[in-house]
Amino acid sequence: MKKILNEDWLAFIVGFILIGVTILFVGFPLPGFTWAGTRDLKHLLSSANVAAIVWLYLIVVATGFTSVAVGSKKVGKLLIGTSFIFAISILAQLLAGYKLMRGFGLEYVIVALILGILIRRLIGVPAWLAESLQSEFFIKTGLVLLGTSIIFHDIVKAGSLGLIQALVVVLAVWYVAYWVAKRFRIDEELTLMMASAVSICGVSAAIATCGAIQGDGKKLSYVVSLVLLVALPMMIFMPLIANRLHMDPSVAGAWIGGTIDTTGAVVATGAQLRNWAKWHYA
Repeated sequence: MKKILNEDWLAFIVGFILIGVTILFVGFPLPGFTWAGTRDLKHLLSSANVAAIVWLYLIVVATGFTSVAVGSKKVGKLLIGTSFIFAISILAQLLAGYKLMRGFGLEYVIVALILGILIRRLIGVPAWLAESLQSEFFIKTGLVLLGTSIIFHDIVKAGSLGLIQALVVVLAVWYVAYWVAKRFRIDEELTLMMASAVSICGVSAAIATCGAIQGDGKKLSYVVSLVLLVALPMMIFMPLIANRLHMDPSVAGAWIGGTIDTTGAVVATGAQLRNWAKWHYA
């Protein structure tokens, strides 16, 4: 009998469960990571803040453990790997929350990327961690949660011209990317994955295209690496450029959303842009 539940469906189900739990328990406390010196350690280490971090950890672990349902991970390795990644993410939040880092406009996502690069370059990814990583599952679940922020009112507010612009951008970029790749005599599989990645939503689109055409996993890794290699500097410099050019936040958001080729990078860049927009309208 063909297995019905896969990672995609599991991420969809878990995402909606988390949304339902959030609706029922609106008062769930979020930990704070903003600090300027040693005097703020009392707040960071307060019982309320530590309890909020523990609750967040339990939610992340519970979410990760659901992947056992599709038989992809072992519980012991999953717990160790998830705990390690969570600890790194908390460290990134603390570093990004420092006053000096906030002054440079470095969001926790950028700090987490730097920490990940340093770990990979200095000690490499341990085998026990590589076996327990499930980044795609968390990305898929996160996209379901992210969808709750896109309400119908916002879509209507964008208007027909906004929807038409999005459609035109996707189609134009896809066909231009396909044409360019063919001019360089890139094979069909790699061309399709690359065109989808740069025109739709980056890594997620490349993975979906690879699955749809039963593509080569090695070629998919090339596309994913290329997308991330280009997206990383764009995440850092595009908000700075928008700031220097005094772009309206809505124009800067459209520029970033239509240029950066992966959903996660767009969200991270938008977070940096949002901080500038708050100052802009203050």
